[in-house]
Amino acid sequence: MRLQLRVEADPDEVESLREWMAADPEIQRGGDLRYGRATDPAHQGVDIEVLSLAITSTLTTGNLIIQVLNWRRTRPNPPAITVSQDRPDGTVVKIETSDPAAAAEVARRLNNG
Repeated sequence: MRLQLRVEADPDEVESLREWMAADPEIQRGGDLRYGRATDPAHQGVDIEVLSLAITSTLTTGNLIIQVLNWRRTRPNPPAITVSQDRPDGTVVKIETSDPAAAAEVARRLNNG
């Protein structure tokens, strides 16, 4: 499964999130983190940075969301972050929340299909 993290912030903030995630042992073992491109037509060409992360069975979407929210708490001006997944049937699932409990619930549902 590949997820996109769209970060509405300057490139330094995006790099900070990338470094935060790259340092996480679970992501190192179970993910493929790289820069990506916005697939949402409304955001293509807009100055919004995108990270792309492939998740294997050892890394859950819930753990990823918690890592993103933990990073966000360290920022003086926490940027908006949207996690999205393009499903094989053409639907797109998006997580747009700063509430850890709500994000974990949505992530759990994503993992369960």
